Amino acid sequence: MTKFKEIKPGKIVENVATAIPELVQYFLSRIQFVPNTRFSIGWRGIKPCERFENGWTFKVAGFKGVYGLCFDNYSQSTDWLNGTFGMSYFPHPDEDLVERFSLAAAYQTQQADYFAKIREFMAHPEMRSLFHVGDFNLSINNDETDLMLSLKAHSRHKVIAKDGIQLPGSDASTYLISPGCNDQNLPSFVIAYGLFKVLASTITFSLQQAPDFLCRNKSRGNHYAYAYNGDSETLPSVSVNDVSLYLGYGNTDFTQQTEMKPAELTKKNQTELWKTGDPLPKFCQQALWWIAHQIDDLRAYDKRLIGIEDRPQLLVISGFLGAGKTSLLQHFLEHQVQRDRFVAVLQNEFGETGLDGKLLNDSYSVTELNEGTVCCTLSGELRPAINNIINRFQPDMIVLETSGATNPIGLRDDFMPLSEMVRFDSITTVVDASNYHAVDKYEVAADQISAADLIVLNKTDRIDAEKLNEITKDIRARNPFASIHPTTQGYINPGLIYDLDVTRSDKENTEHTDDSAAVALESKTLENTPSQNHKHSHDGISSVKIDLEQPVNIDAFIKIVEAMPPSVFRLKGIVNIGLGQAVLVQYVCGHYDISNFQNPNVTDRFIVIIGHELSSTSQKFEALNLLAELT
Repeated sequence: MTKFKEIKPGKIVENVATAIPELVQYFLSRIQFVPNTRFSIGWRGIKPCERFENGWTFKVAGFKGVYGLCFDNYSQSTDWLNGTFGMSYFPHPDEDLVERFSLAAAYQTQQADYFAKIREFMAHPEMRSLFHVGDFNLSINNDETDLMLSLKAHSRHKVIAKDGIQLPGSDASTYLISPGCNDQNLPSFVIAYGLFKVLASTITFSLQQAPDFLCRNKSRGNHYAYAYNGDSETLPSVSVNDVSLYLGYGNTDFTQQTEMKPAELTKKNQTELWKTGDPLPKFCQQALWWIAHQIDDLRAYDKRLIGIEDRPQLLVISGFLGAGKTSLLQHFLEHQVQRDRFVAVLQNEFGETGLDGKLLNDSYSVTELNEGTVCCTLSGELRPAINNIINRFQPDMIVLETSGATNPIGLRDDFMPLSEMVRFDSITTVVDASNYHAVDKYEVAADQISAADLIVLNKTDRIDAEKLNEITKDIRARNPFASIHPTTQGYINPGLIYDLDVTRSDKENTEHTDDSAAVALESKTLENTPSQNHKHSHDGISSVKIDLEQPVNIDAFIKIVEAMPPSVFRLKGIVNIGLGQAVLVQYVCGHYDISNFQNPNVTDRFIVIIGHELSSTSQKFEALNLLAELT
């Protein structure tokens, strides 16, 4: 018997037509809120289709392309309710697997609208057909005590072009595919199995129990052939098998649900049966669906004792009404999701959003925005909201989006008592260049500029260069220290102004960030020519890394940090002080924090500096030379 009643009280099946896709959505939502487990299982992205219900796109570890899952239909027998989902795989255009799909499918991968079609594949039946790899089935018994999931796919999906496919505009002897050769020869089951594994592991985790039954069946399959005139035929194949894989949770005799005749269950090398107590089947001994319910999300450990800094970063996004905070936030979330980071967004005024939030307590509500993100509405104190969101979801980052009428003056002091829970990073204020007169009319708009560490001057495309220069000078007069970033539509690469992960190696950082963000962790030592130490200037922003292998004098070091010129707006690194104690240094636009660093796996000692036009300013060389003298 499964543990449905423990994890989802009440009746599961209220409407037979929607029960199965709702159950899938429940499992997917549940795993979203446990980011470490989600990542361990293999999820790299989960996104519902926006225009259609009961469809999702997924990114899965080990696969470069995107999976699509779409609910097709349901059926009901005397004892069971069954739902069938079509499974598609949309390869990346540069992926070798493209060549194994049909020529028509390969053509689609090279079109400019390919990724747009993937996002809404349910609106494009041809996409589902061209990239179909198998069927996923989920069944629940009428007593709501037992569950079964299954995968059905061809070992190979072979399609032969009987007449071949000629190169358009060529003579009759020039073929893209010769007559009688494969137009498609796709290892469908292997591809579909990649998604099935993480779905099954997700269900094991959600049910908090391992499967009780497994059955794998292989039977002789068919290949397909088509002619130029449109005729097609299905032919027996000696190289194709139809493969079915079933996993059951509960006490039911699941053999009755596998749709196989008793004789088929005895065919040697065709069917493999397993039930609780038997040795695990060899082909899936390492599958996480056996142990996903035992994966520990590290909540039981004090990670600082083993050198892991688990306090999430806390970023504040401020700005007057209509300045473009939402656009900036969306770009930020997309950037973090692509890097497998889980973000919690705290909003102190949610307004009319049309999103159906889930009430967790009286302090805040939570809504899943997209893969890797939850959104929380504050209605109480900040401390209990942050404490609960950390305990429940363990985000990598927390973004506090203030309302347009919120004055951020004093926020920094409010965050000081929260330092044991979060690492305060910075306050970013979005300013509307086309509505800059609001700064003179509303005190809160002026205070938002004064309180900022980073200023995103948005909508600059709506003013001329002379006006932009005037506004920039006025902002600088109101806030001499904040870095100013002109943008349109709130776009700036977040990696340029936020990403500095010093706990990962140079190689890891360059593999998981784009060139603009990887700049922070790529460099040579200062002992080389200084220009060699600068990377990837972008929009006037550049960076430099300085190796500090010897312990530094902490008093002299702090003095240098406190005297950092305005052109430097971020600094982060790991240095040794005194007799070799390692500390983590973080600096944002005039504010800094120094804390113990205890991760023995990170042995590099260095400082990374990011700022505007460092390569052409005397401040940069003065800062670098001063820091170099400490080595």
